[in-house]
Amino acid sequence: MPIKLQCDCGKWLRVPDEAAGRRARCPACGQLFTVPAVSIEPMAVLPVSENDPYDVVEDSDLAAKAAADRAAAQARANARRSASQVAPRPLRDSIRPKTTAEPGEAVFYPPKIDLVGALPPPPTQRAVLQSEVGKTTRPYRYLLLLLALMPLAWSTFHRAPEVDIQQRLEQTLDGHPDNIEKFNALPEHSPKQEVFATLPDDKLKGALLAYDTYVHWGFAALSGISFLALVLLLFPPGHTRIWHLLIVSVFTGTAGILLLLGFQWIAFHMGFIIPRGILGILFDIVAFIGWSYSVALGHDSGFLLSALGFTAGVGFCEESCKALPLIWKARTDGFYSWRSAMIWGLVSGVGFGVSEGVTYSHDFYNGIDGGQIYLIRFISCVALHGIWAAATGINIFRRQDHFRGQLHVLEWLLQILITVIVPMVLHGFYDTLLKQGYNWGALGIALASFGWLAYQIELAKRKLDKLPAGYAA
Repeated sequence: MPIKLQCDCGKWLRVPDEAAGRRARCPACGQLFTVPAVSIEPMAVLPVSENDPYDVVEDSDLAAKAAADRAAAQARANARRSASQVAPRPLRDSIRPKTTAEPGEAVFYPPKIDLVGALPPPPTQRAVLQSEVGKTTRPYRYLLLLLALMPLAWSTFHRAPEVDIQQRLEQTLDGHPDNIEKFNALPEHSPKQEVFATLPDDKLKGALLAYDTYVHWGFAALSGISFLALVLLLFPPGHTRIWHLLIVSVFTGTAGILLLLGFQWIAFHMGFIIPRGILGILFDIVAFIGWSYSVALGHDSGFLLSALGFTAGVGFCEESCKALPLIWKARTDGFYSWRSAMIWGLVSGVGFGVSEGVTYSHDFYNGIDGGQIYLIRFISCVALHGIWAAATGINIFRRQDHFRGQLHVLEWLLQILITVIVPMVLHGFYDTLLKQGYNWGALGIALASFGWLAYQIELAKRKLDKLPAGYAA
């Protein structure tokens, strides 16, 4: 029902009930006041102005009654205005609810309301958001992310001829009789650490780093700091707090990776006893993902099987892992803008890519490969993970209402699949093309991934311009 109240000047006014807690101006004296949550008797019933739903309307039936008080109330209002012009109060004092009252004056405490969830944000907040849009999108600064794909493009155009590991081992031991003797004394199937310990400088000839080193952790730290700084430069965080972004990046790079590895272990080592019901369906899904990993990593799998394996296994699991913090945010507080969701996705992908780079360096690159692979892994691959997760973030913003409320397990899986479907397919085909040796195709998928993110950004910008006043995307 409409809220009825009396201004200090004596006018009886009526405002819609959804304006409780907001600021309004008296049409008679021009004084600003906060609309209470309850009506004050006597009530005045009059229609609300059609021009502005938050305008207040004077009750003409009570005009005669208030005429006697008009002069005195106007004098009090003029006195207050004069006092405020001499010593203006701070803004926070001017909007503070009144706790004391003069004789005959009502005292109320306006309720706290969530303007984000209950009412549209005021136009001034929209103006701030639009100014952030201008800073973010002029002149398409996100195109600078293409520079991070240059190491991948360079390796595609200038691919060095592959040298057999046995030949490199012979070249490394050539001229080092002591190392040859140690190498020949090793038993068969010795651990990699013992093998590299017999080599000069603990590495093959042409390798950048020794096998037993922590230098790649320095590469990871430099990559993470640089990408986080780049994200803040290209996309001003606005309402997003920087320390939240740091938490998201660290979570995905640590707990998210561990969760992914645990899921992979279950997929590879689950038993043959399949329960019934919903648990049985989940076991079937986990078994299918484990089979997908096996097919993706198998040397005898063709292109189609590898693509299916990488998409349903690696693509789905890794993109879902990066989306977990964003889904949690969408389910709890919700994203205030598509830009915030995109930034969360970028830093989540950066955290995952840096953590994956550390793992790959220790397991496959240290002591074996040159510096080019580290540039690809800690620059281009980190950027790709960020691009895929950023596109997922914008999609989560559009669909964040679907993650709220009570959801069935299968409903959760369906919503996650719909959210990550495009990055998942791009990720799967990128890995498949690299495995099959089609490096040109992998570079094309990387560029297509950036194009997909650019399309999502431009689409979100156009939709923001079409929103009515008082809303922000």
